[in-house]
Amino acid sequence: MSADLERSVRKVFGTSTEVSALGVSNSSIPEGGAGFYDHEHFADDKLYNRRRQRSAGSTTIPVVEEPLNVGRQPVETGGVRIRKNVVEQPVERTVPLKEEHINIERSAADRPVTTGSFAPFEEGTIQITERGEVPVVTKEARVVEEISVGKEIEHRNETIRDTVRKTEVDIEEFDQDGRPRNRVSGNR
Repeated sequence: MSADLERSVRKVFGTSTEVSALGVSNSSIPEGGAGFYDHEHFADDKLYNRRRQRSAGSTTIPVVEEPLNVGRQPVETGGVRIRKNVVEQPVERTVPLKEEHINIERSAADRPVTTGSFAPFEEGTIQITERGEVPVVTKEARVVEEISVGKEIEHRNETIRDTVRKTEVDIEEFDQDGRPRNRVSGNR
């Protein structure tokens, strides 16, 4: 790209100062101010090294070569389709469970209060908890079968059976009375 072309591109897309106003880092965008392209790195003979100077009326026509690439492409010749379906099936299991029940019995008594008993005339609450069992259901997915799908190349011989036709010739010689003289079979 020549310096003039780059300047015209920068006019369209903006200089690094205009780009930085858009919030883009301008650390890698060189400033295109006066004298910027006077540096030796922008000398056409060094930058393009092999490019020759053209006269004002000359035109460059690029020579394009499109190589032909030849390769192989696999094609589908058949296949197998495996479908997986999830089906639901009701299952029933019987589980024995235990439950506790509190029985309260009152019985008549007539004895003096001892020190190990409750303090007489003191209020309080006694709580006894009943316990029981409830069914707990857990499910775990397990692999119970595996289906392996692979390919193999098979070579085979095939016997072809068909019917062919041929003409058979029988030659029969006879005498003047029409009686057979000699019979020759033409089968080979």
